[in-house]
Amino acid sequence: MHPYIHYFTFFNLMLLSGNIWAAQQSCNNGGNAASKLHPSNTRAAVDQNLNSGDVKNILTPEQQSIVGSSLIKCNIRKYNGVDGQQQMLAGTKTATFNPFFNSNISSNMQKTFNGKSYYKIVNTSNKFINDYAYIYFSYSDNTAKAPEYTLNEPNGNIRTLDTYTQGLKIHNLSIAFDKAPIQPITNVPIKIGSLDVAWTRQEPNQKYYDINGTIKPDQSSQQDASFTTSATQVAQIRLNITPYSLKTCNVNSPNVVLPTMSTHTLKNVGDTAGKTNFTVKATCTSGLENTLLYSTIVDNQDVGSSQIEKASKGVLINAETPSASKNVAIQIFDAKTNMPVTLGVETEFGTTSQDKDNPIASRGYYAKYYKLDSANTSAGTLNSTATVTVMYK
Repeated sequence: MHPYIHYFTFFNLMLLSGNIWAAQQSCNNGGNAASKLHPSNTRAAVDQNLNSGDVKNILTPEQQSIVGSSLIKCNIRKYNGVDGQQQMLAGTKTATFNPFFNSNISSNMQKTFNGKSYYKIVNTSNKFINDYAYIYFSYSDNTAKAPEYTLNEPNGNIRTLDTYTQGLKIHNLSIAFDKAPIQPITNVPIKIGSLDVAWTRQEPNQKYYDINGTIKPDQSSQQDASFTTSATQVAQIRLNITPYSLKTCNVNSPNVVLPTMSTHTLKNVGDTAGKTNFTVKATCTSGLENTLLYSTIVDNQDVGSSQIEKASKGVLINAETPSASKNVAIQIFDAKTNMPVTLGVETEFGTTSQDKDNPIASRGYYAKYYKLDSANTSAGTLNSTATVTVMYK
């Protein structure tokens, strides 16, 4: 929706000794494009870097202020049509700002971040912003010590002086997200509200002056110099967001194949055979060099480690298939300690290398067949899977 301007011109004409006076009002059509908060002014960019990777509290730092001087600018004069003499007419001004009118801010959806109420951004050109972004700021006139209003105080009276311009100052602007953006957000226009200004002047008995400013003694006639005029202008920012650079590690997925063995190899409970080594490697992003990593191994067939005895011995449950062996499982060992891995428990994985671009850490393990009971070993297949989670703190 385009901003609109009420434009009124009143001409009160009288032929008196050659002097013709009129009240002339002219407001800039479409607002003052030179103002920083005008939609056509690209200087109103809000450039922010996310400073947190915490998905529960993804905020941009609060911007100190954005000053949109003379967002609305009008010229209201008393004009002599004969000799060209002009004087500014005094008038009473009212000025209000509504962040929810003609804007991309919804008054019906809000969320609390860091103890402050942020309001949902909607209907922009960016889908991610529409889905996940909220905004917070306060506003005032751009003069010193002007009263300041929050977003939950729409139509705050920001008038400070009866001038024929009206500016707007945005304080502490911040953007919050429900979900961390992973792609840059570039130059997205966001309408943040509507500035409404009106001027009134009541002067029903305007006397006539000569060119020297002296009341002419022979002028008994007077004219009405009263007027009312108003203007509305949308305020807008352009948002640029640089995503927080998440430090992550990618972990390889080794496929471990144990050798085929005779059923006579495993006779007693706890017997093991078929040792097969494998390595888990974590390749990390820049910034994680020389960092201690931790790991947890979980049995995909028993994620909650409900079978406590098996989990404590690093025994993975065999997937149930028609051809599965009934009393043989696979046991995982830490190659560094030669002890069974305790499933579901966090342990130290290793320290990454000094490489600043792609620091790496790895840890060796090995797998063995494991006899579950004292019955004769049943022939069949074994198919077990586990998930290794690597993290840093």
